Amino acid sequence: MLETVSGVAKAAALKALRADVYKYITSLTSNGGGRFGPPRLGLAISGGVDSMALATICASYWHGVERDYKNDVDLFGYIVDHGYRPESSEEAGEVARELTRIGITPRVLKLDWSSYGDLKSVRNFEHVARRLRYQAIGRECFRDRISSVLVAHHADDQVETILTRMHLKYYGHGLKGMKTSGKIPGCKGIYGVDGSGDPYFPASRNGGDSDTFPGLQFLSGRIDRGMAVERGGLEVHRPLLNYSKEDLIAICEELDVNWFEDHTNADRTLTIRNTIRHLYKQDCLPVALQKESLLALSSRLLQARRTYEDRATELFNSIPATLDLASGSVSFSLSPDFRAGMESAEADNHVLALLLRKLLLLVTPHSTISLANLDPGVDYVFSNLGEETVLGPPAVHISQVHVQRSKKDEQGMVQYIFRRADPKHYQISDSELCWPEGEAYLEKGVRWSQWTFWDDRYWIRVGHFGTRFPNPGLKIAVTFLGSNRLAKARHCLPKWQDRHMKSCLQTVPSGVRSTLPVLFTKRTIDRDIGAGIVEEEVEIMALPTLRWRRPNPPDQYRKQDNEMRRKLISIASWVWEVRYRKVDFSGKEHKIVDSTMRPGQAKGEESAERSETTEEPSIIDT
Repeated sequence: MLETVSGVAKAAALKALRADVYKYITSLTSNGGGRFGPPRLGLAISGGVDSMALATICASYWHGVERDYKNDVDLFGYIVDHGYRPESSEEAGEVARELTRIGITPRVLKLDWSSYGDLKSVRNFEHVARRLRYQAIGRECFRDRISSVLVAHHADDQVETILTRMHLKYYGHGLKGMKTSGKIPGCKGIYGVDGSGDPYFPASRNGGDSDTFPGLQFLSGRIDRGMAVERGGLEVHRPLLNYSKEDLIAICEELDVNWFEDHTNADRTLTIRNTIRHLYKQDCLPVALQKESLLALSSRLLQARRTYEDRATELFNSIPATLDLASGSVSFSLSPDFRAGMESAEADNHVLALLLRKLLLLVTPHSTISLANLDPGVDYVFSNLGEETVLGPPAVHISQVHVQRSKKDEQGMVQYIFRRADPKHYQISDSELCWPEGEAYLEKGVRWSQWTFWDDRYWIRVGHFGTRFPNPGLKIAVTFLGSNRLAKARHCLPKWQDRHMKSCLQTVPSGVRSTLPVLFTKRTIDRDIGAGIVEEEVEIMALPTLRWRRPNPPDQYRKQDNEMRRKLISIASWVWEVRYRKVDFSGKEHKIVDSTMRPGQAKGEESAERSETTEEPSIIDT
């Protein structure tokens, strides 16, 4: 009788587990799931019991085992063949066959270790393998038009993660463990994976609502929609964090699903995580570090973090702010009573730090900002708002953002401008654009380079009309307009081109200009054949965010300077595309503009000089 009761309880628990995952899948696919058609979901499959249990649950969802949760969804299983064991390829094939048997389309991805030499000598092997694994899955998901991938991390993995972070001396909110969902790690700068691949136009030049990206705006020649903003990318989801490994083993056993163990996971000398797993299984940890205690700690920290995040988001969305895509700057104002109801308590300071980070992430070249470094910035931006005068310097640098603050106006409002701080000399380098082999990037007669995530702010690519380059030795690169190596190239511009460029630059504040991207060509010229005397010739092509390119010469120059005419014809065969990075900026009080699209400004009309304070800013955080 006891066995029967136990069996009934176990069956009910497994049914509840499946129902939770079904609800999770439904929430992901209810709005279409995939970006370009029927709902699609990716599954990261190692072949172990954890991922095979996840695959089994998802397959039963697809087959409609539970009629209440029936939903059409295409499932793709991504199996990574790490290649560091002789039998790994054979095992990957077995896992693929098992996925096919239960109705999931398999994709076997083999990692490329060619640049690492002997795998036994690779330092931090676990970290490198994890990064390569996520990059392989990310690229394949983008090719398969998938924006969500499920991974089988469970409660035991959460405990191991927290213990690992303790070992690495993480404290406070660092011990909250893994989140249920988030941006895929290890894929920075990979287009279509890293917060990109689904751009939209905030507003068109001719007015109207935001519009999904329809194609190549500068090739159509019909509507100038300004600069696009990226969205999309690949999100990782963990629907099994509330369940143990024992629960997942029961799922596989119940439905007679095979799984394949990686024996290196049992080698406690291979990785820190393996060592922690061994200690955990031996039940030799104190009560405070055992599973129940650590999961309770994680739950408390996650709940506190959600509370703080919700409050910070509420404040962020209430701020009337304007993001200018062309200059990469955001402006807003704060009222004297902005901090009304807030005390100097630790919780309120934490909320303000989260708020400041949201504002900084709109324009900083950093992809992440640590809250631990923001206390001085919180004091500078949010203190003294209710006082008669605002103390402190007019500008500071926070996380490579130039933060400019004005004096109070008649209404007591304090105005702020955040923009990218002037780069230091060691941060300035050439980012050369690369063209892949084959015709994969040939679109409408234009051969495109790969996307470059320049300065972690702008996605830029360059195209050339035709399949062949005009000069095999020619290279296209992007750098800061304030780069010293471009000073000579700017000085050598003819006066009529220099005037045209300066007119364009006047559409943005003077302090911003050195932080703007500039496209240029470079090639090596042998000035004295045989003597080994070579020079690098640099020619400015365009300011992509300001939509300026070197113009054709006036009539009086066309016959006088054949060399200049030849260069301009060559430059005219190139086109570019630039998009602003994905940002969290969708509040009702938020506005996105493009300062190069000013209503009522005639073509070629010079706008008034725009400037900002020239006083040297204080650097309160680097």
